Amino acid sequence: MTKMPGEFKYRGKIWLASGCAGFLALSYLAFFGMTITNIAKYQAAEKQISSVTADLSQMEFSYLSKEAEINTTLAAARGFVEPTNIVIAHSSLRETAFVSKGDIK
Repeated sequence: MTKMPGEFKYRGKIWLASGCAGFLALSYLAFFGMTITNIAKYQAAEKQISSVTADLSQMEFSYLSKEAEINTTLAAARGFVEPTNIVIAHSSLRETAFVSKGDIK
């Protein structure tokens, strides 16, 4: 069988074009699938952030209400004793100073 002129002239180019088109179609589907997966993960993360924010708000309110309850009477009832000898230590590169309550006038 003899080859007719121009019969298989573009055969390699057609296979190359169809291969590139197939690769691009598969790449598009893969990236589209990744986009859907990322959107689902993002929505789950948003729900989790919302839940954590609500829990944090509740804990902060509890902390502030307990902090408002603290006073000197409660501290004394829990065993807090006022210190008798107050010492302040200050240090720098050149000197270290210790000041006791009796030294302050």
